[in-house]
Amino acid sequence: MRQPDLKTNSHKHNEEKTSTSEKEIRQNILRSEEQANWFVLALLVVVFIVILLIRFSNTPSATQAKFGETDAHYPLGQVYLQSGNEYLCKGQYDLAISDFSKAIELNPSDSGAYSFRGLAHLQKGQNILAISDLTKSIEINPNNRVAYLCRGRAYSLRNQGRLAILDYTSAIELDESNAGTYFYRGNLYVDEGSYDLAISDYSKAIKLNPKDAVAYHNRGLAYGRKDQIILAISDYSKAIEINPRFADAYYGRAIKYAKIHESAKAWADVQMAQSLGHQADPKLLEILWQDSARER
Repeated sequence: MRQPDLKTNSHKHNEEKTSTSEKEIRQNILRSEEQANWFVLALLVVVFIVILLIRFSNTPSATQAKFGETDAHYPLGQVYLQSGNEYLCKGQYDLAISDFSKAIELNPSDSGAYSFRGLAHLQKGQNILAISDLTKSIEINPNNRVAYLCRGRAYSLRNQGRLAILDYTSAIELDESNAGTYFYRGNLYVDEGSYDLAISDYSKAIKLNPKDAVAYHNRGLAYGRKDQIILAISDYSKAIEINPRFADAYYGRAIKYAKIHESAKAWADVQMAQSLGHQADPKLLEILWQDSARER
């Protein structure tokens, strides 16, 4: 994420002192984003499992598959697909990849098997392998929304933001009801400086999931980059209302209060952020001391 401004309008030297705080905010936003993104990916795994369990509710277990206890009604490739998902759900990614590979050997045209193996590679941080598998999945089934979403995430992790945006857009075209996809694309729009597009995506994510504190927080960040300070403060406040222990939101709001010389409110937010474990930038504290001195 790009860094929010941390400036007062009074003194040029105050502008020069803000860079460290901006970098710190960037790191914290990225951490919050990662937590939200992996939570959504975990939900996708659950969705995959539910679909498979419904589809293959009478399929032999993974253990039975190992001993070849299958019949014509339950092709071995499908059983390996199920067992791979069982491993994926347990976080046993190497075993999952092994079983998905066997499923692919038995049925090379199975788009889902490539998607699942790609997701397992993604969870292991093997982004190039993930992209390869997810691309193959999309070639087989161009309507595989989850493959676009996961490949977009892999591109994002490789700092290929434009390709990620294209994949998230494809996922949205296939399903406009997934809040996480708008959230991911909004983050990338912030990265490239397209703040209006980011705000639009965060707003859609919030409409779909009004309890997403991180979406409010990141929309506040985008408003801040546009110097729409009051709107930024409002979004940070909403994030805090949803999650009163959201240290980054207190700190982000403190920065905006400092910018409009509301030093008492800024101090209160900095102290709250610190009490929640956030390290305050000494340069921000210096700016607040200077503002407090002028007010006296």
